[in-house]
Amino acid sequence: MKERIALFTNIDRNYFSYAQRCFELFEEFNPGVFDFFIITSDPEQPDAPGVNVITLNPKDFIKGFTNTGYPPESFLYYAAPGILHEKGYKYSMHVDADCVCLKKLDFSWLSEDFVVAGAPRMRNDLSEQIDTWYYLKAVNDDETINFLEKTFDLQNKNDIIDIQDGVMIIDNERWVNESLYEKAYDLFVTCEAAGHRMRDTDILSGLLMLDTPKSFYKHLTPSWNWYYERAEFESMGGDDVNILHMAWVKPWSKGKDNKNINLKKGLSVWNKRKKKMRLHTVGCARNPSTKDLTVDPYAMVSYYLTTYLHRGGHEVHYYGYKESTVECTKKWECGDYEFQSKYYITEGFEKTHWQESAEGNNIFFNKAKDHLLENYHKGDIIICNWSPCVDILRKAFPYAKIVDGHIGHRYPSTATNYHVHSSLANQHFLYGKDAERLNVYDREGYWHDTVIYPIANDLNNFRYNENKSDYFLFMGRLGQNKGITIFRDIAKHFPNKKFIVAGQGSLVDITLLPNMEFVGCLDGEQRKEYLANAKAVISPSYYCEPFGLTPVEAGLSGTPIICTDWGGYTENVLDGVTGFRCTFFNDFVNAVNNIENINPKECRRFAERFSAETLIKDWERYLHKINRNEWYTLD
Repeated sequence: MKERIALFTNIDRNYFSYAQRCFELFEEFNPGVFDFFIITSDPEQPDAPGVNVITLNPKDFIKGFTNTGYPPESFLYYAAPGILHEKGYKYSMHVDADCVCLKKLDFSWLSEDFVVAGAPRMRNDLSEQIDTWYYLKAVNDDETINFLEKTFDLQNKNDIIDIQDGVMIIDNERWVNESLYEKAYDLFVTCEAAGHRMRDTDILSGLLMLDTPKSFYKHLTPSWNWYYERAEFESMGGDDVNILHMAWVKPWSKGKDNKNINLKKGLSVWNKRKKKMRLHTVGCARNPSTKDLTVDPYAMVSYYLTTYLHRGGHEVHYYGYKESTVECTKKWECGDYEFQSKYYITEGFEKTHWQESAEGNNIFFNKAKDHLLENYHKGDIIICNWSPCVDILRKAFPYAKIVDGHIGHRYPSTATNYHVHSSLANQHFLYGKDAERLNVYDREGYWHDTVIYPIANDLNNFRYNENKSDYFLFMGRLGQNKGITIFRDIAKHFPNKKFIVAGQGSLVDITLLPNMEFVGCLDGEQRKEYLANAKAVISPSYYCEPFGLTPVEAGLSGTPIICTDWGGYTENVLDGVTGFRCTFFNDFVNAVNNIENINPKECRRFAERFSAETLIKDWERYLHKINRNEWYTLD
């Protein structure tokens, strides 16, 4: 690691001159201590001699920190410590571009374990040296600078602007290891959902207080506390960072009723963030709930939903197979491998797929019902990951909130008002189908429904790769409805390109061409490598996919997708950005010819929206929304 500290500021072109002056004064009074960096998204930059300029595309680095009313540079410093860590810097220091330093600084304390230290920490450890920080606005002329140098003991405080928040020193390695960039985004989304969109520094301060051990933020100021004991004031400053800090202090726990707007807003954020639920998840009867059975989305959805809700601190009881690998509060067994072998075809399923068993479902879900009769508490929420389960449980629990939790098919339960559809396309398809079935076209019974994309993969399942091999991949069931015959037609049109077929089933609908290869049904590790190395994945499905996981799995690998233009693909593929959506054979040919125009980074960035790490937030928002006494109940 480099001994110098990477001193950086995040600005646009209008502040380059300020930054240049700022860095010159740092170097003058602290020669050889810093290397200087400007982090910007501005493509038009003035010259900055002696300064390293790093230009970032905000879309690649700031995730959903958009439409905040603040420029993208405001959020780029979340990415900066990770980038500087990759460049070999152990420590970095962020400053506002309009700050200056007029004295030698002592950084001997950096050996202490910390993530971020702000100006208050420097005040404690550097004593009067903190008085070397001023806004450049106050010292942008020689006369003022001379004045400061002559009166450096700061006897006249009114003539000086003392910086409280303009300085942050960061341990880059710990910043990366503690995932502060990811935590910042999580907190941003949480507070946005609670109705309080956060500013840049507010998020940082808030996450240090709420999401990290106290040792991480012991170097930050405790001076905010007094804001929250003044019930007679409607607002004291009003910065959102105060709301977050106050959520940590929790002054309302004293039971005081007051008019302080910050207290009320903070209580709302705290409740949204910290309220834990008692939940029951029922797995799918045909397979154990596991992330390893990648060909069964219902096995994966029930695994990830249960596991991530449990990791979120909720009390989660799981009902399913003994062999399920979910993380939960308690597992209630409803079947084992012997039961599965008797009622569901699983051995050799890569050729036969699985079959439904009404008898097996009835036994499995009735066992779940018996366990729930012992374990269910009034007000709990039950989530069924296979629709037939809802009908069985409803008879035993006529008033419980039972969620039909993964409608990635055409037959949702009519025994509940709580439906989680796998896509908007499938939701609206089913609404139309329901209206036709009932011959009622003005039904108003969808208030409790939602769309949450299938929580079937996390980021660790895939290897992002930009260096592609020279083959196109088909991955899915080998039936005609998945488009295997069209895939062969595309291969025939491009005899000099390689095409690989992977999936469960038998090649009864096609014969392989000389430029085609069949690799069978892939396990998790094989899938990871084939997806990462493919030039593109082709999914010419006849089927109107309720969602279609293939584009997400390809995208998380940095691999473009070529697919049809209906069903869930209209939501999980950005045409011309993450792949191509096609309706005619000519579209498929053009897509193959233009696949080099798709940026792997865009594929990965968009696909992260459909990862378990992101989708669990959608689930928690929905469960909090329905976890109320009645539809009219307010937060």
